[in-house]
Amino acid sequence: MSLYYASLNSKDSVYFLKQAVKQGDLWEAYSPELDERIVIEDGIVRPLLLGDQVHRFDPIDSDNLVLFPYDDSADEFPPILSATSIQRKFPRGWEYLKRCETILRARENGRFDVDEWYQFGRKQGINEGGRMKLLAPDISLGGNFSIDRSGDFYTTTTLYGYIKHDKVWESYEFLLAILNSKVLWFYLKNSGSVLANGYFRYKPAYLQNFPVPEVSREHESALAKLVSNMLAHKATATAEPAATQFLEDLIDACVMECYFRDHMAQRDLLFLDDLAPHLANYDAKASAEKQRDFITNLHRTLNAPSSKIRNRLLRLTADSPDLLAVIKAEGKA
Repeated sequence: MSLYYASLNSKDSVYFLKQAVKQGDLWEAYSPELDERIVIEDGIVRPLLLGDQVHRFDPIDSDNLVLFPYDDSADEFPPILSATSIQRKFPRGWEYLKRCETILRARENGRFDVDEWYQFGRKQGINEGGRMKLLAPDISLGGNFSIDRSGDFYTTTTLYGYIKHDKVWESYEFLLAILNSKVLWFYLKNSGSVLANGYFRYKPAYLQNFPVPEVSREHESALAKLVSNMLAHKATATAEPAATQFLEDLIDACVMECYFRDHMAQRDLLFLDDLAPHLANYDAKASAEKQRDFITNLHRTLNAPSSKIRNRLLRLTADSPDLLAVIKAEGKA
C-alpha cells in the first residue's frame, strides 16, 4: 500500500469551510476566516474529513468542505484553475477568494503574492483525494481505520490515507480487518511510540514492517465479506451493540487465523472455512434493508448456542493462553 499525506494549507481558515448545508447546486457554510456563513458553488468545493471524524469500521461522513481551485477531472496531477475560469464557472467562489486575497497573498512572508495567489500552500496528496482509500487518524487509541469507498473525501494532515498498489490483489475490506486488528495493535504497543494515556502514533514508519499475511483467495473473500457486513451493520442507525461486538470479535479471530493458522488448527480454533458458507450469498449491493436482514440472521446463526464458531470464540483465550490470550489482552485499546 502507498501512503499519501493530505494537502496542508498555510491558511486553513480560508480553505476549510464548516457546518455545510447543501442547497441545490450551492452550499451554505461557515468560514472561520470571515467568521460568517457564505454561499458557494458545489463545483469548487470537496467533502473534507478532519482527524476526529474517522473511527473503526464506521461510515465516512462530514459536514466540512475544502475550497478546491483545481481541476481534479484531469487524468494527471490536477492543474490549478485559472482565475478567468473560476470567475466564469464559480462566481460566488471567486467572490469569496477575492475577499480573502490579501490574506492569501501574504502567506509565508509574501511567497504567494503571485498570479495564482489562491493556490494551496502545500500540494501533498492533492491528486489522491478522489480515490478509494483507507483512512486513519495520525494519533489513535486502538485501530481506527475506515474506508472511503467512493473516494469523495479530501483530508487534513491529521489523517493518513492508504491506497493499494496495483499489484496488491487483496481487497480494501481484507486490509481493513488487518489494520483494525488486535494483532496490529499488539505489534504497535510493543514497537511503536507511546503517547499520553496509551495513545499511539500510526506513523507509516511503524506500519511498513508489519507483514500482510499470505492467505488463499477463499479465505480472503470470507474475511472481506465479513468486514463488509460490519461496515453495513455500523452504517445502520439501529446497530445492536451485541452484534457489533460479536462481529468485531469474529473479525479479530479470523485475522489471528491468518497469522497463526497452524497454531489454531492444533487447538480446533479455525473459523474461515466454516464461516465461508454462511457468507456465500451476501450481496454488498443489496438494499440497506436486505443487508440489515442478512446481518441479523448471520448474527443469530453464528451466535447460537450450538454454533461451532460461537464456541470456538468462547474457547479462544482459554485454549491458547500463551499466544492468543496475550494478544487479546495487550491488544485492547
